[in-house]
Amino acid sequence: MGAALITMIFGLGVKVYNSPKLGIMLQANWPITFTDVWGGAYVGTGGASVGISGTGISQLDLGGGLIIRL
Repeated sequence: MGAALITMIFGLGVKVYNSPKLGIMLQANWPITFTDVWGGAYVGTGGASVGISGTGISQLDLGGGLIIRL
């Protein structure tokens, strides 16, 4: 069986209007690709737990812009 890659992207953005026709937009994206992933589960008399861990590649993308309504 070959290795599996897991990719997730978290994103967040906001638009702020200073006036009815002018504003700014800010956004951020955080893509993560796991190259090695491992996990496990435990069930015992004290309770149960599930864990996942891994190594991978990550970067952070930031952007913004000017909003003009005509």
